[in-house]
Amino acid sequence: MLWHHPRMAALHTWGVDLSTNPRHTSAVRMAWDGAAGRITDVITPLDAPRLAELIGTHPTEPWGIDVPFGWPTAFTTFLAQHRIGPAAPAFIDGSWA
Repeated sequence: MLWHHPRMAALHTWGVDLSTNPRHTSAVRMAWDGAAGRITDVITPLDAPRLAELIGTHPTEPWGIDVPFGWPTAFTTFLAQHRIGPAAPAFIDGSWA
């Protein structure tokens, strides 16, 4: 169960279904009020530059990322760099390939 304090603003979380093909990548933002959640944003298709921009503009919101067989190397490099400060990911034709 999600912890919630009555005076705390709604918590927002993101979920990403990541693919090396931007046409098959999507992000969903949820707003949580106690145990109830509602979808506030759905972004699809989602290319690598736009995903990096979303993560950069929502750095304090939790992100869950689903990658079926491991994360592309360019994406893990971006996340490692983003952890220590602003990062400029390297894309190949708009994807994490």
